[in-house]
Amino acid sequence: MSLMQRLGWRRGVIALAVAACIMWVAIEVQSEKEIALVIGEPWEDMRQRSSAEIDPAIAGRFWGRLPKSDARLRFIDPHYGFETPLARFFTVTFDDELVNSVSMSPQIEPLLLDDTLKVVLELQEQWR
Repeated sequence: MSLMQRLGWRRGVIALAVAACIMWVAIEVQSEKEIALVIGEPWEDMRQRSSAEIDPAIAGRFWGRLPKSDARLRFIDPHYGFETPLARFFTVTFDDELVNSVSMSPQIEPLLLDDTLKVVLELQEQWR
């Protein structure tokens, strides 16, 4: 009976560990990733602050990178800061390891004109 109790306890611990791993994966998959940046800041600072994975810069080069997943842009600026909806096409360029520019399409699915105007008006409201 002692052997059965030990096996039962070990199975319980394993089941609990598996459940915790499944919950962690589910939360990671469901959480929305973001790129948080300021134009002109060091590339590594942007990478550390962002939850979306993006490759490192190439020293001494002008180049661009795409996030590994859909992401939203959080532009950190004391005066003009804003946040966009999730985007599938999202490119951040760098020049000599400094963030240089952002190109994006702020949508995941094609939007109807009314929905597009809502997004534009929401962004415009954030700029005020």
